[in-house]
Amino acid sequence: MPTTVFEAVRVARGLTQTDLAALCGLSQATVSLLESGQASPSEIALDVAATALRVPAAFLALPAPPRSRYCTR
Repeated sequence: MPTTVFEAVRVARGLTQTDLAALCGLSQATVSLLESGQASPSEIALDVAATALRVPAAFLALPAPPRSRYCTR
């Protein structure tokens, strides 16, 4: 289950981290760090990723909704 909106959008678009990295001119490691929240993207990197994923940049910065303890998936 995706842990961030960034990851959820990438997965929904059918892209791997490597695919997204290639589209954005970033390394796969950088995409991984951005998705996990271990690194904060620059405004430029966020805009490039948002364009590649076809969503507003601000959307990628949203936290993932909390997972319900009743969720079985």
